[in-house]
Amino acid sequence: MEDIIDRLQGTAKHPRTVERVPTGAQFYLEIVVNFYEGDKRTELLQTLFEGLRLLEDDYIGGSGSRGYGKVLFRDLIVTYKRRDDYETENERHELIQKDILQNINLEELLEKTKAAFEQKVG
Repeated sequence: MEDIIDRLQGTAKHPRTVERVPTGAQFYLEIVVNFYEGDKRTELLQTLFEGLRLLEDDYIGGSGSRGYGKVLFRDLIVTYKRRDDYETENERHELIQKDILQNINLEELLEKTKAAFEQKVG
């Protein structure tokens, strides 16, 4: 519960309920990006990782100025599947694994992605 303070009158208004996630809570997140013929893979991946980095510098939800909603992406694994993988073993191929988002070198990831999708299968 929190009170809302009326700064002009110096009085407290009715309390309000605010639900919070405790500091240090961890959540599993999986983001799937599908590439189709003609897609600009490099631009899509750059936009995705730029957005994640900007989110770490900002917050999710309201009351960010109070310190609520801060996020940090950790234990990141970037994998891919090609069309052939769905038709056969359905395995994921790992491109990169890093402990925190800042340790991902986007240029290296883009090069690995390009090489993976240009590789001939079968």
